[in-house]
Amino acid sequence: MGKHVCLQANESWRLTVDDKADLLHVALYVRDACGLTVPDDPSVPPAIDGDVADRSLDLDTGTRRVAGGQWLSWWKEILVLEAAKALDVLQYSEAQLDRLDAYAIVDQSLIDWPELDTLALQPELRRAVVASHDDAARWSSARARRLSARGPRPRGLADLPVRSIAEEVIDRLGASPGLVRAAVFLLELHREWSAIALPGLLLCSVSLAEDTSRMVPLLEAAFAAGVGAQDVPMPARSRKSRPLPASVLPEPLVLWERDAASLTCERVIPYPDGFEIELRRRGLGPQPVPGSAAPRRRPNQQFAGLQVRLRYADGREGLLDDVERPGRGGPITLSAFGRRGFGDDTLWLWVMPLPPPGEVRMTVEWPTFGIEPLSASFDGATIALR
Repeated sequence: MGKHVCLQANESWRLTVDDKADLLHVALYVRDACGLTVPDDPSVPPAIDGDVADRSLDLDTGTRRVAGGQWLSWWKEILVLEAAKALDVLQYSEAQLDRLDAYAIVDQSLIDWPELDTLALQPELRRAVVASHDDAARWSSARARRLSARGPRPRGLADLPVRSIAEEVIDRLGASPGLVRAAVFLLELHREWSAIALPGLLLCSVSLAEDTSRMVPLLEAAFAAGVGAQDVPMPARSRKSRPLPASVLPEPLVLWERDAASLTCERVIPYPDGFEIELRRRGLGPQPVPGSAAPRRRPNQQFAGLQVRLRYADGREGLLDDVERPGRGGPITLSAFGRRGFGDDTLWLWVMPLPPPGEVRMTVEWPTFGIEPLSASFDGATIALR
């Protein structure tokens, strides 16, 4: 997956670097795939890089023109809320919401796929999103795999003298260190481009970000502008609770069973760019976790030590050997995550890309509980057909 990295010095100045920027890339893909006529605006980047499906014939000329104006309004709303998250100026009551809930509400206020109720008053833009969303999801998934293969450091900014830049801005402006903050969103664009789109928010093409000498003044300008970043209120919405999509499995797969204990694959849920696997443990007892006062983490530590290997019919393999570590690059990416409403005995895996037709073999091993390598399989064609 792409990286969203926050760097801080002495809990004072703040820099967030996001080279994934999923929602921004989805919006740009919609614009380019549908050939929308967007009004000129300094915050709007040039075309994205890579193969983009042509969905312009799905909309007539008048619809594309109207949708282009609506797209610009949507784009600016995306920038405001995504910047608020990255700059830590999003205002919400922590007594009522945790950070993950607040961020989920923000995301759903911008694009609540597949309902798209948030775009009900912008029907032309809604048509454009419907026409191109699945293509955008696949494009983003392929990009995420490329990012994952490049290692954990944000491209282009790892060698910047960030501390020196931040401290120079603090001294020059005489600003409180806590007000000096910046966010950098790296975008996959077909040519070099940058813009301070909002106070503290630097949008930048990946190609330009790789030029350290040119990034220094850009980051300095972003820090200086970030002093004027204002608090942004939460959208007036509640988090949607959606039923899970249907599993392709007719019944759960039993991976391991002994006496009253078991490990099962409960569901396999397909999406346009990958699929989810739900694993459930029963009767295994609590996982020994050092330090009972340790904070809860997602995914939960009750699955520490579990190893999961997937093999596709074409020979591609992926391995998850640490549920606390983000998905690594390779032919198949597996990442563990938690899901609200499911207890400590459930673990979810996100897998990409989608498999080809043929056997998808899943092998699990869990030495902590004496579970030696055991395998079960399902047909990749059942996922591709959904």
